[in-house]
Amino acid sequence: MAVDNKTPNDISFMGLPKFATASIAIIVYMSCSIGCVYLNKWILTYVGQCNGFIPLVQQAIGAIVMRICISTMNFFGYSDSNKNNEKNKENKENIQEPSNYFVRMYNRYYYIFPAAFCFSATIILNNACLSLAKLSTYSVAKSTTLIWSVLFQYIMLRIKLPLSTVLSCFMIITGVTVGSLDPTTLAPLAVFAGCSSSIFQALYNTCIARALPYTGNDTSEVLVRNQELASIILIIYLLISGEIVFLFQNSPCFDIYSALFLKSWLMFILTTILAAGLNKFTFMVIGLTEPSTFSVIGFTKAALQTTGGWLIYSDPYTTKSLLSVTLTLSGSLIYGLTRSSSKKNEKEDIEQIRRLTKCSVASIGDIESTPYLEESMDKDSDKCEKQKLIVNKI
Repeated sequence: MAVDNKTPNDISFMGLPKFATASIAIIVYMSCSIGCVYLNKWILTYVGQCNGFIPLVQQAIGAIVMRICISTMNFFGYSDSNKNNEKNKENKENIQEPSNYFVRMYNRYYYIFPAAFCFSATIILNNACLSLAKLSTYSVAKSTTLIWSVLFQYIMLRIKLPLSTVLSCFMIITGVTVGSLDPTTLAPLAVFAGCSSSIFQALYNTCIARALPYTGNDTSEVLVRNQELASIILIIYLLISGEIVFLFQNSPCFDIYSALFLKSWLMFILTTILAAGLNKFTFMVIGLTEPSTFSVIGFTKAALQTTGGWLIYSDPYTTKSLLSVTLTLSGSLIYGLTRSSSKKNEKEDIEQIRRLTKCSVASIGDIESTPYLEESMDKDSDKCEKQKLIVNKI
């Protein structure tokens, strides 16, 4: 396991050495990631079609806890903005904000709202994909996030794409196509929901990158505002879709006499804890390991998750399903390995990557390849440089 020796000393677990910290972080990251998927699958199977209710519970708890943590940190004079303020001034990356408090807060909510909307759409569609897909082919249905992220970089930001990236995307597209030809292992609606979720997920990553400068690169505030707005959007979705009415009438989570009542809410709590742990340890793993190592970790995690679907849930497998899983996972792995070896990230770029990763709320999906700063055709444009910070998540 390759450990990044340039990692700041503050990324540690109980004061352990970097290798021990990285080992623990990797194990916890993989456990939380796989656990989130499996528990959410159980909820969607036995509690009901609660595509919007699951993230609402997580966001409600997360927003309250995050607000308490931020208030405590500010009380003791510690925050991400205080740490990065001097560096931001030197690099002139911060946006000049108005002095009026209400105007300033309005601007921040204004720029974070698109990210919150994409975030909500991503989770709803992601849960819909999980409810329709089998665990063994879920990673295939969700594998197009990388493709959409790369496509948006090319279309919206005019960023050049290396040949290795194009080949990786071709492998993923081929894998999804092969998998969709076998409806017994991968339902067409699951592919549609997965691709739609991936589109919003790629847009979310772009919106987060653009919103950060308007909060002084304060990742904690971005998380809080995103959770607040996402919770409101999810409530609106529950009311419009009628999902909350269906749950009240048919779900065991609102039937105190049901044998699954307590177990349902226990699963909700466990998924929230695992999502919080995944968010924390994803940041730690990226900070403690090299990009190529993280790509291998993501590949291993996805392979274990897929294998569990076959062994634990007895999902059927065919030649097409095996080939589709192999192609999509290999394409993602090759992308991570080739991008990490073809570009050497500067220290400032790595810090930007870590800030963006910290903003990527865990319940959206799994990060299986390290985010990269693609090379732009217009290298002298500060605005383009800022927009290039797109997290590629799969």
